[in-house]
Amino acid sequence: MTVELCGARLLSPIYGTSLYVWSSVMAITLAGLAAGYFLGAFFSQKKDTSKILLNVLFSAGIFISFIPFLAYYIVPRISYFNFNLAVLLSSGILLFIPIVALGCTSPLFIKQLASDTDAGKFSGMVYGISTVGGILSTLISGFYIIPVFGFNTTILTFGIILVLSSIITFKKINTGLLLVFIVTNYLSFQINPKSKSSLFRKESLNGTIEVTEERTGNSVSRILSINNIIQTEYNLTNKVSSSKYLKIIESEILKDSTTGNVLILGLGGGVLCNMLVENGFNVTGVEFDERIINCSRNYFNLNPNVKVIEDDARNFINNNKEVYQYIVFDLFKSEECPAHTVTLESFELVKKQLTANGKLFINWHGYYSGKEGLGTLTLLNTLSAAGFEVNLKSTDKLQAHSNLVWVAKPSKNVSVISSLPINFDNYQLLEKQNALASLQWRKNYLNYYQGKN
Repeated sequence: MTVELCGARLLSPIYGTSLYVWSSVMAITLAGLAAGYFLGAFFSQKKDTSKILLNVLFSAGIFISFIPFLAYYIVPRISYFNFNLAVLLSSGILLFIPIVALGCTSPLFIKQLASDTDAGKFSGMVYGISTVGGILSTLISGFYIIPVFGFNTTILTFGIILVLSSIITFKKINTGLLLVFIVTNYLSFQINPKSKSSLFRKESLNGTIEVTEERTGNSVSRILSINNIIQTEYNLTNKVSSSKYLKIIESEILKDSTTGNVLILGLGGGVLCNMLVENGFNVTGVEFDERIINCSRNYFNLNPNVKVIEDDARNFINNNKEVYQYIVFDLFKSEECPAHTVTLESFELVKKQLTANGKLFINWHGYYSGKEGLGTLTLLNTLSAAGFEVNLKSTDKLQAHSNLVWVAKPSKNVSVISSLPINFDNYQLLEKQNALASLQWRKNYLNYYQGKN
């Protein structure tokens, strides 16, 4: 599980974490396990299975330790291919062989432990122990090791533990494989994914967060990104945000000539929070990721008057008792908007938390037509079903280069389109509806990324 988890996250800075990526990773993982079980069954019929098992464990450690090297040097070059093909190939290169080797060990362990009469007993024990081990390694890696040390160190540590435990258990060493293992670890330990322009980089299960600086002439911009998709872009020279959608939200709020409480779900760099505080609003920012909160304070000068709450946006909505003049949903993480935050039930709660003349703003991708626009139509119908009248603002005429800003206010004269779906808590279909838009967004990033290299 640790290999699958880290492998998938090593893909995310290039390919994101969309439905396509996780489908590829899960398919490759299952294919690797199936191949490993068959291969292990074949090897279990050979003589000296103890030696074979030792070599398989060493080989698994070698292939695992080589994953960071492949992710850094090979996967970016594959990204030039067709997106779906690139994701599948990259997942296969990183994960297939290590998982085949790990899957191969189960039949060999059973052969070592079991006789003909108690094969079932030991089969259950081996698979039960391996499953419990997978659960523990996932929890320990996800909650403790990865946030502190990152993906590369986590996966290399796992490989080292695997090889050392094999040596201790069998009290044997395959000198040739051990030398190869040392070389692959050396190559992978040399990798430093942090670029020269990077001020901060941190990895966790929620993605790779990075703060970079770019200089254009006399102008300096500071950028916050998640999995290489820009979340906040701020000009340090003139203290102005480069994000057009933020300017639309600010303009729409200021033209009402009404002050009061503002709730911003999704802090980012805190640029919008600062804009509104400077204009006399009481601002509360809700952010799930502690690292982003720290980045907003350390790199984007978050105004100390902003009340920051570390919480999941939907959990906050469910338990909130305050009323706001404006509520802003700025929840995109990389190219994905959490579907559970924009359901009918969520919007019904939000409506109760707005003042009589309050407004809801939602930052959204730019696609509104064709198959890429299915998610937008679903969101429109969901807002209508919750009793919101909607006005859409776009940052650009070209859908691929724009953001949509939803300006919604409670209304009793709203009609729901029966032919369009609604995103419910117990039927969250928005990720599926947004799949092509997310895919196109990631492709646009890859074109930009490849054009700079």
